Amino acid sequence: MRHFDLKYEERLPEEFSIHHKITKTTEKQNFHMHKQMEIIFALSDNLKCYYENGVIDIPKNGIILFHPMNLHYIFSEKGSGICDRFVLYFSSSYISRLSTPEINLLDCFFSASWAHPSVLSVPESQIQDFLFLLQKMEAYQNMDQNATYGLSLHIQFLLGQFLLLTNELYSKKFQSRRRTALQNHSRMVFDICDHIHKHYDQ
Repeated sequence: MRHFDLKYEERLPEEFSIHHKITKTTEKQNFHMHKQMEIIFALSDNLKCYYENGVIDIPKNGIILFHPMNLHYIFSEKGSGICDRFVLYFSSSYISRLSTPEINLLDCFFSASWAHPSVLSVPESQIQDFLFLLQKMEAYQNMDQNATYGLSLHIQFLLGQFLLLTNELYSKKFQSRRRTALQNHSRMVFDICDHIHKHYDQ
């Protein structure tokens, strides 16, 4: 178990982080997972995701969602051009307080199958809405914590808006295919999987 921990788990200290990355290649070329939720918003059309059972293409203006049980890495084909994307990490506890009995903001991380991450295409009419929230979150993250009143709350509210839009897209794509039991008890399912992930060495 120690070998698994050292080889595959990427340790991310922040409760929240967001970065707009424009690089010739992606940084990580090995499988990993982490305790945070991860969202990638692709601004270029050359990003792909290796997961345990295959490869997924991430479309331009597409979103890919990783929960803590997803073993994965992002890559691009050699010579395919610049990799442009927003990468967003946050802990479940950072955002769960904004959920309501009707809307669980973490629900979009429960795809029709736990075996692979969810991929969503953002409609042309909503791209600017998503980009505005991502850019605003990054701007707030880079501000002086002490000089900006309520900075953490600003970021949480923006992330909540982003997840609300994401859940709406997710619901349209997956809702009809999901089992009623998973729909009604997704928070319980996540809590169980989260506990297993945190205590697999026991």
